[in-house]
Amino acid sequence: MSAFTEVLKTSPEYMTLEKAVKDRNLPVGVLGVSGVHKAHLVNSLCGNLDRRALVIMPDEAAATKFCEDLCTFGKNAFLYPARDFSFSSAENRSHEYEQRRINALTNILNGTADVVVCSAEAAVQRTIPPKDLKKHSLTIKRGEDIKLSDITSVLLSSGYTRADMVEGVGQFSVRGGILDLFSPDDQNPVRIEFWGDTVDTMAHFDITSQRRTDNVDKLTLMPSTEIVFSGNDELIKKITEFYDTVKGKGAKKAREMLQNDIDRLKNGVNLSSADKYLPLAYDENATVLSYADSLLLFVCESAGVKEKANAAIKLQNEDIKYLLEEGELCRGLDEFTMSFPELTREYEKKDTVFLDDFARGSFDVPVRDLITFTASTLPSWNGKLDVLLDDLSPLVQKDSAVVVMGGTEKAAKNLAEDLENEDIPALYFPLEPAEFPRGRVSVLPGALSGGFGYPHEKFYTFTYGRNAVASKKRKARSGFKKGQSLHSLDELKRGDYVVHSLHGIGVFDGINKLEVGKITKDYIKIKYAKGDVLYVPVTQLDLVSKYIGPHEDDGRTVKLNKIGGKDWEKTRNKVRAAVKDMADQLIALYSKR
Repeated sequence: MSAFTEVLKTSPEYMTLEKAVKDRNLPVGVLGVSGVHKAHLVNSLCGNLDRRALVIMPDEAAATKFCEDLCTFGKNAFLYPARDFSFSSAENRSHEYEQRRINALTNILNGTADVVVCSAEAAVQRTIPPKDLKKHSLTIKRGEDIKLSDITSVLLSSGYTRADMVEGVGQFSVRGGILDLFSPDDQNPVRIEFWGDTVDTMAHFDITSQRRTDNVDKLTLMPSTEIVFSGNDELIKKITEFYDTVKGKGAKKAREMLQNDIDRLKNGVNLSSADKYLPLAYDENATVLSYADSLLLFVCESAGVKEKANAAIKLQNEDIKYLLEEGELCRGLDEFTMSFPELTREYEKKDTVFLDDFARGSFDVPVRDLITFTASTLPSWNGKLDVLLDDLSPLVQKDSAVVVMGGTEKAAKNLAEDLENEDIPALYFPLEPAEFPRGRVSVLPGALSGGFGYPHEKFYTFTYGRNAVASKKRKARSGFKKGQSLHSLDELKRGDYVVHSLHGIGVFDGINKLEVGKITKDYIKIKYAKGDVLYVPVTQLDLVSKYIGPHEDDGRTVKLNKIGGKDWEKTRNKVRAAVKDMADQLIALYSKR
């Protein structure tokens, strides 16, 4: 047990809630809890009852914040993001969101995810069923006999891309008897060396230096995409069988589309619009909720979840209606989300707890009990000691427990010393203790989305603002010339230099809503040399990274690339050649060993 899970052990409201979950007297509704209180309740119930959970939030921003709070509380939490389906052959396709989704689903199956958090939109989207995710995975053990060609066949059929050198998730490369690959559920790529048909060694390696790090005894490869066929032959067969069933209005356009895809596949061309064939890939419809049969299900702000889910379903249906008219889709290839009534039926089947801030009428399904917590929200600390002292002084009493999340380890240590110097009894804990002492301030590293308290339990937590902590970390790293991948649009501001993997260095010029073929989406606007402009769908954020090379601040001019120019390709080729030479040298060295 940890100190945060012990906080509410004597709370009558919490004991009632815990008993309802234990006795499966569910669904149950909980009121009076804000975002960080919700995360604390999920952390407490999962910790005290040894349960895992799926949490549904209204939108992705709230889900991301909730996931970060759970990680701060010590939970192994994963975000299951929403994704854009690619139905048109004209669209470029990024697998980043699929790979993050597969990572979350895999960790549910493996039992390594304490909590998975998703938005309402992600919750209703169809995905690969659990039995098929297991079926298309492959476990490799050091010392076992398995042909390299068999592994590469599995990788290709599971959505991996063959490359000269592994540079990202979902790629693999082969050099002689050495296989490099990057599975979506792994933090780093793995290098496998064969002795004939025997797996001799396996180890993680660093993409930049190509040097091996820790050894691996067993590796499980998960699919790199959510739509998996055993190969192009199976996909051709499925499309051909479906082709014969297409009749009625729009059948001519639909058959032309299907035949074009069949021809592409027969010519060895992979489909960028394979998402449309999700209904043909599996025998059953599945969502992330299909993985949650043994999990607690928390629905946070149920009215917001309903609104966002219905909005996402409506937008998807409008897109599908247009694509049906254009012949890009057809009847039978038009269901990619569950309906909201289907979602509410899942609420009734699962061990569901509704967590709401305020009462807003009834919940989406009848609840067996309604529990109201008395909880307070505390402001984030801005880093000024005098402000914190004013907040702490009236609360530090013999029978109260006060916690301050101080940001970085160094800042938290210094804060504990500063409080002692101001005659505020304080203890620094590098890790969360088993129990928070009463009558003293417990200072921990880390940050939450906000401060929170339970007045009846005389427990209060203040936190240094998470944005301030992230800003300090970025500032401390600014002199280190390392590529900075983007995980959120919040990391960019207008005027920042960015690098697109295909087009090179440009200037970020904000987010624009554009309508393409009657479908409205958000696009990142990037300005290039000679007035060129590139619009990148926000779902392809993985193609864009922050520029970290020589800067005006260093007295050097940043040269923008031109779309379609050869300068960027030359730069990429030079870097690839240099890294390839390094990799070849290391591989030769490993072979001698």
